[in-house]
Amino acid sequence: MNRKLISLLPAVENKPSNLSKKLSQFRVLQFNVLADGLFGLQSDKGSFTHVLPEIAEWEYRKTLLLQEILQFDPDVITLQECDHFDDFFHPELFKRGYSGHFAPKPSSPCLMVSNRSDGCALFWKSDRIKIQSLRIHSYAHQNQVAIIASCCAPSESPATFIIATTHLKATKSYKGEEIRVTEVSQLLEQIDVELKLYENSDSPRPAVIITGDFNATPIPQNGSNYKSEAYALLKSHSLGFRSVLNDDFLNVISSSNKDETQMDDSFIWTSWKSRIKSIATNAMNDAPTEVIESIHKNCIDYIFYTPFPEKLSNSSTIQYGFRAIAVSELLPSAIVGEKLLPNALYASDHAAIVADL
Repeated sequence: MNRKLISLLPAVENKPSNLSKKLSQFRVLQFNVLADGLFGLQSDKGSFTHVLPEIAEWEYRKTLLLQEILQFDPDVITLQECDHFDDFFHPELFKRGYSGHFAPKPSSPCLMVSNRSDGCALFWKSDRIKIQSLRIHSYAHQNQVAIIASCCAPSESPATFIIATTHLKATKSYKGEEIRVTEVSQLLEQIDVELKLYENSDSPRPAVIITGDFNATPIPQNGSNYKSEAYALLKSHSLGFRSVLNDDFLNVISSSNKDETQMDDSFIWTSWKSRIKSIATNAMNDAPTEVIESIHKNCIDYIFYTPFPEKLSNSSTIQYGFRAIAVSELLPSAIVGEKLLPNALYASDHAAIVADL
C-alpha cells in the first residue's frame, strides 16, 4: 500500500530570518505499531470489534508494519508500543543502515502475556545522523517513558537538532488528561535542560522535533468531560512548536478546499478503531452488562517541530529551525474500510505519520 506525500510549501507560514540557519531536509516517521502483547497475544484480541484472529497474529502483522515504514525511506523512525525491538525491528532496520535505541515501560502490561516489554524506540540512519547524547526519561509516578537524543548531521557544517519521542497516559478522562499535562510539562522541562547546554556556547541552539502518541487531542472530543490541555501546553511553549498535521497540512487542505466544508482540527485523525465496551445495566454488583461497539476516531499522534524563529530574545544567538516541506496523506478510506483499524491491509490501529522537514 503506497501512500502519497503532500507538499506543504504553498501554506507554510514560517520563513527563514537573518538569524536562522536552515537544516537540510530530513524525513521523520512516527508510528504507534500496536504492541503484540496488547493485541495478538491477548485472548480478546485487544477488544477490537471486527478483527479476525489470523490477522492479529504477529507473523502476519510484522511484514505489513515493516513495509509501511520502509516505503518512506525515513532518516529518523520513532515507534511506540514496540514490544519486538530485539527480535524484529532492530535486526531488520540494522540490515538497512539504521541504528536504534529502546526504552521499555517500567511496568509494561505486555509482560502479563509474554516476556517482552513494550516501549518507545528511536532509529536513525547511521550514515546521515550521529547521536551526541541519548537518555531515557521516565515520568514521575507513571508508567510512560520518553527518549531524548541530541543529534548532528556531520555533512551539514554543522546541523544539530534534538529529537524526543514519547507515549503518554492513555486514559481518556479528566484525570487522564491531568496526568498527560504533567507528562508534557516534564518532557518540555527535559527539552529545556538540553537547550540550556548551548546558552553559553558558540554553537547555534538546536532545532527540536517531538514525536509520539500523546493520547491527547487538539480539541475536546464529543462527549468528553475535559479540555484538551496537554496539546495546548506543548503548543504554548516559547519555541513555538508546530504540528505538521494540525498546522501545516490543515492549512494546505483548507486553502485548496473548493466547497464550503469546514476544515478544522476535527478533520484530522491518526487513529480510527472500533472496540467492544461493556456497560453495567444498573448499580447492582451482580447486574448483567450490556456489550456495545465504541468507535474512536481521534488525532492523538504527532510530529511537532520548532520553526525558523521570527524573533530571538538574544540577538547574538543563532537558532536552527525546520521548515515543513511535505507530509503523508491521511490513510485512504479504501484502506480503513468499514471494519476500521487494524485490518488485513493495515496492521496497527494508528496511522504512521511521515514528514519532510
